Amino acid sequence: MNSSIINATIHDFSNTRSALLRSNLYLRENSSKQRYNEMAERMVELAKEQPGYLGHESARESLGITVSYWDSLEAIKHWKQNTEHLIAQQKGRSEWYA
Repeated sequence: MNSSIINATIHDFSNTRSALLRSNLYLRENSSKQRYNEMAERMVELAKEQPGYLGHESARESLGITVSYWDSLEAIKHWKQNTEHLIAQQKGRSEWYA
C-alpha cells in the first residue's frame, strides 16, 4: 500500500482556533514501532515549545491520526516549517509509513 499522508488546515473563525490534521494511515510491517513512538513523543514535546500551540489529540493502532490545535494559521505555518519537524516527516515517509 502506498503512503497516504493527509495535511489539512481547518480554521474556525468563531473562536479563532486553527487545527492541523496529520494522518499516517499505516505503519510498515518491518518498521520499528519503538523508534516511531519515540519520534512521535519528541514531536509532541517540540510542538509544546512552539508559540501558539494549544494542544493535540492522537490515536494510534495500525492506523494513526494526530490533530494539533494552534491559536493561528501563522502558528501552524511556523510549525510546518520547523526544521526538526520537517526531518521527522521525511523520516516517516522513508522509514515508517506504508
